[in-house]
Parts: sequence; C-alpha cells; structure tokens
Amino acid sequence: MAAPRVSDLGALVASTAGKIELETVGDTSEDRVLGKLVQRAVLGVFAKSFGGGELDEVVAAFQNGLAVTVSDSMASADYAKQVGQLRPLQAAARKLGATDPATTAAAVEFILEGLHLGKKLNKDVQAGHARYRS
Repeated sequence: MAAPRVSDLGALVASTAGKIELETVGDTSEDRVLGKLVQRAVLGVFAKSFGGGELDEVVAAFQNGLAVTVSDSMASADYAKQVGQLRPLQAAARKLGATDPATTAAAVEFILEGLHLGKKLNKDVQAGHARYRS
C-alpha cells in the first residue's frame, strides 16, 4: 500500500511552480509562497486533528533526547523501528487511521511536521532528509 507523506509535498511545490500565477510581493519567490501555503495547510489540518495537550507525551519524549529522521526515500518499516517504543506517537498515528507501515510512516511525518510548525519541535533539513528533535 502506498500513502503520501509530508516529505513528498516538496514535489507539489516543484510541480505547481509556473503553472499558476501568483502575485508575489517584493523579492519573495513563487516557490517560497507555495511552500508557505503548504505549511499553513499542514498546520491547519494538524490543529483540527489534535487538541491542545494531546501530544504532550510525544513532545516530552523529544525533550528527553528522542530524535527522529524522516525522508521521502526511507522505507516505511524504518519509521516503525524509530518510534516503536513511543506509545503516545503510535496512538496518535492510529487516531489518524494508520493501520500498516505505509500509513504509519505518513501519519508519523504529519504529526512531527505539525509539532514543528506549531513550534513544539525543531527540524534540521539536510540533503534528502529531515531530523526532528527538541
């Protein structure tokens, strides 16, 4: 089974640029505007999916040293290995409907990106992957 992940959304920006006309202000590029729109959309859905404090245990695990790496080329099973012992994150993924490795990977990326955009986690981006940490 295939499931789209947050790490796949970069392709949306690349494939959309030039196909729609955006009025940008100043030196802001079309790619940057599209990227911000994607971030706002992810944050909006995340805020509707999880209430305040619902993911406090997940955030606490990161504050205690947990770090998770994600990548659009990472196998879905690798996500389960990284978060296998973190029951609150597993529960949050199930709340989103995750039932197999592919949907679990998609849910984990969505949760981590939502926490990052909500200023609960830091995110380091490097060639082809991102690392979420406290």
